[in-house]
Amino acid sequence: MVVAVLDEHSARDIAALDVRDRCQLTEYIIISSGNSTSHVKALAEHVKKKVAHYSKKHIEGLDEGNWVVITLNNVIVHIFREEVREYYKLEDLWSKNLANANLVQGKKPNDVLDDTL
Repeated sequence: MVVAVLDEHSARDIAALDVRDRCQLTEYIIISSGNSTSHVKALAEHVKKKVAHYSKKHIEGLDEGNWVVITLNNVIVHIFREEVREYYKLEDLWSKNLANANLVQGKKPNDVLDDTL
């Protein structure tokens, strides 16, 4: 659902990481990029509307539009400006020195995440 919204609104380089065996706070992390602060804000607003019915959600960074974090039940969504994403390299952080820290394999990220939300 979240991945579909991001894709529909032209988010770039959408990645879904399965972190169930490495993190107690969440099961999946979705990372995507927007090409400007206004694009990042718009992407976050679209996701926010889609998940409005979830009681447990938290959003940070929407005013600035450089890096927005949306926390949902068992999914954390990061929407970056491309330069900010390159600087922080969250994919590398989550996969460094971990044997099975690849992007979700064998299924489209949307297929995996639809079952968790």
